[in-house]
Amino acid sequence: MTTENKTHYRKVFKSDHLGAADLEEMLEEKKRLIFKIKTVKQEYGAKVAGKKIDANIAYFEQDIKPLVLNATNSKQMAKFAGSKFVEDWSGITIELYIDASVKM
Repeated sequence: MTTENKTHYRKVFKSDHLGAADLEEMLEEKKRLIFKIKTVKQEYGAKVAGKKIDANIAYFEQDIKPLVLNATNSKQMAKFAGSKFVEDWSGITIELYIDASVKM
């Protein structure tokens, strides 16, 4: 069986939001994981991984999926911006990475 007839394991993990599978793919394509935030919105009842949640979601100037910011990421964004208000997080440049020690 040739490679083009095989299914990559990450295919099942595709979602509407940026995740580790997307970052792995970008790294394989030798892309840098540096992005500029266009805006961050607080979305209530957003569908994430098949569930409806309330979340801070970062949208980027680059043509990539939006990123759901968990509590830890949101706290870090507040430090970067010098503000706890999501409206002040626009224009921040961030570098994403995959932490292999994180299991969830």
